[in-house]
Amino acid sequence: MNVCNENRKGFTLAELLVAMALGLIVLSMVGYAFHNTTKASSRALSLILSDSEAKSVMDLIQEDLENLDPIANYSLDGSKMTFLAASSDSSTGLMWISWVYDNSVTENIVVKRATLEADATNPPSKTVAQVESAMTYGEIIGELPSDTVTLCSPTITGAVGKFDGTSITNAGTVTISLYFGSTGDSHLVTRTISINGTEIK
Repeated sequence: MNVCNENRKGFTLAELLVAMALGLIVLSMVGYAFHNTTKASSRALSLILSDSEAKSVMDLIQEDLENLDPIANYSLDGSKMTFLAASSDSSTGLMWISWVYDNSVTENIVVKRATLEADATNPPSKTVAQVESAMTYGEIIGELPSDTVTLCSPTITGAVGKFDGTSITNAGTVTISLYFGSTGDSHLVTRTISINGTEIK
């Protein structure tokens, strides 16, 4: 014999609405936390990849500078470095070498490299600006995400050599400091290169 409990009641509409509201609040909090965690992880991964690429670029620039020794002329600005130096790879013994940071083509910062033999067409007496206008920056040596990396101007200290028309007389140690920093300079990748020095960091 079935006995019905006439006193048993279900949820009221008000109770259901309160339960649904609490559920939505909990879901919103979980979603917000997940979004922030994903965003932070993505940012950390971008910085790691940027560091790795920046170090690779610096390795290539350092290798170039070590083979161009001593330096006789140079020009530095926020997006370009150009040097004239002795080089065993050139038939004249002198080489112009330049790196440019270009973000006009893609959303990322592309680091390009160019070399030019210092010969009768592009003699050491030319200004750096004239040489740079003759260079073709076709070799890409790195690409850095512009949303995490801001390229900082390189600096140079020490006395450069003097070119007497035949050879370069070294005037001392030249120290070149390269650094890549994230937005706000809260994260830096640095490299100090000493030409004719004893320490390369």
